Amino acid sequence: MNRTISSILLTLLGIIGYGFFIVYAAPSGGWLPEDQILQPDCNPGETDCRVKIITQVEGGLVGDGTSNNKVRLSFLFENSSKGIISLGTGASSDSSHNNSIFIGQEAGQGSSSTTNSSFIGYNAGANSQADNANFMGYYAGADATFADYSNFFGNSAGYGATSASNANFFGRNAGYEAKNADNSNFFGNEAGKNATNAKESNFVGYQAGLNAIVADQSNFIGYQVGLNASYARRSNFFGFQAGNGAVYAEASNLIGYQAGYGASSGELTSTKNANFIGYQAGTNSPRGRWRNTDHGGNDSHLDISTMLNVRCCIGTFPHSRIN
Repeated sequence: MNRTISSILLTLLGIIGYGFFIVYAAPSGGWLPEDQILQPDCNPGETDCRVKIITQVEGGLVGDGTSNNKVRLSFLFENSSKGIISLGTGASSDSSHNNSIFIGQEAGQGSSSTTNSSFIGYNAGANSQADNANFMGYYAGADATFADYSNFFGNSAGYGATSASNANFFGRNAGYEAKNADNSNFFGNEAGKNATNAKESNFVGYQAGLNAIVADQSNFIGYQVGLNASYARRSNFFGFQAGNGAVYAEASNLIGYQAGYGASSGELTSTKNANFIGYQAGTNSPRGRWRNTDHGGNDSHLDISTMLNVRCCIGTFPHSRIN
């Protein structure tokens, strides 16, 4: 009995060993070059030989070229020194790219000549040209121009931003269609969305600097600070809705809860070179006269129309307000 079992085991081992040798034995003439292992149609040493692991079939599905084993994913690897990886239906695989990754449906679609960049997400970075950049999220950085050395993270973050080099866009619609957005930071949902001339500025917080006009070299930090502010260059907006809707707020400081909120026209139609510091300081106030209301309810007015465009509202509403 034991001899019979031993004979059976030896026979099985012989079969397995023979199969193992057949599967892993080198082909005649030695191992194939790498290109031939990956793609027999490639010539040895060919640099631009592309390998398709699975191919697209009908109905937007992909698989092995037959009606079997369909999946909703395609894989394309650029087998060359260019180092391009493309994963996803319609993901860019343009041979002009170098050392770049495209993952997701139509990721980087329409882009060309990108180097050292990553495109991850549906239409991420579509139609953009950017070196050393990262695009992650649904339409993140799509249609952005001159986006070298920038980061786009979030749903439509930096979508359509122009001159967007050396910039950071984090959050849903952050920096969406911001104009001249180079060397700027957009952090928060809709921060700096539609801002114009937004270079060298910081937009931090929900809708901070949204629709701000001429917003270069400024800081917008807080919830809806500087929202719809016009000519807000070289200014600082700090605090909840500070400078929200302020008109001609150039070279000004608006610091505090709703400080300078809606500050706009008066005799000089400007809030230029102004300082609004404190709770609702200068809120909804036209330019021209200073109102100081003491705790007894007595008013005193000071004409500031000749103060060379330098204004200051400090205190708590209504004790510090321009009227």
